[in-house]
Amino acid sequence: PPPDPIDIAIQEGILAWEQGGLLRARGILNSVLQEGCPAERQARVREILTQIADKTIFSPDILPDDPLVFGYRVAKGDTLSRIARKHDLTEELISSINRLSAGSVLRPGHRIKVVRGPFSATVIKSDHEMHLYLQEVYVRTCRVALGTDNKTPTGKWVVTTRLRNPSWVDPRNGKRYGSTDPDNPLGGYWIALRGIEGSAVGRRGYGIHGTNDEASIGTDASLGCVRLGKQDIEAVYAMLARDCIVTIIESDETRDQTE
Repeated sequence: PPPDPIDIAIQEGILAWEQGGLLRARGILNSVLQEGCPAERQARVREILTQIADKTIFSPDILPDDPLVFGYRVAKGDTLSRIARKHDLTEELISSINRLSAGSVLRPGHRIKVVRGPFSATVIKSDHEMHLYLQEVYVRTCRVALGTDNKTPTGKWVVTTRLRNPSWVDPRNGKRYGSTDPDNPLGGYWIALRGIEGSAVGRRGYGIHGTNDEASIGTDASLGCVRLGKQDIEAVYAMLARDCIVTIIESDETRDQTE
């Protein structure tokens, strides 16, 4: 039989990556994912794309001709908040990729790296995974915990409020957890979601948050929200700015159709 076109494309992408052609490799391997990549090949493709994202997007480096990032010269009156809003980003992401310390003051004329947002996320319930994208380019996968008894509604959501160290009241018994309480189940982060399509329409009170129970990640354990482990929630919080889109689906239909 003739060679599988998907295998050929993956081999081309891996070769480009091994030879240092990061942007070419990213384009080839991202197209493989978009067009439908069987499960047994997905892990390797995603692993390489994550490594490429760490070097091209989440580092201070700017590769020539990379359409996803650019060098920005700080103007008088610029703030991290203003630059972030203009490019559908968070202040945390800009600070992270430019290795800025907390409270850093931007000086006019200083050049920083800026990513062309927005980011988005797709949660696949059957896999307990969240795939993250910059525009249409895959950048990372995180394991998640979801609602017990199918309490996490599918559909499209939009990010609204973002909070660090939120307090929380357990709706089951009214117990209040303070913002610095180590037993606070939100794990230091809250990304509020508002449902806009599918079963999510009109739903409020749902969100993405951290956890004080790392062992629950990969299971159905929450009241309906999407839980992430400590390192992952820090990264996701930096990526998902206000108005970013989060889509929750039952299964990866593109992948299933190719198997």
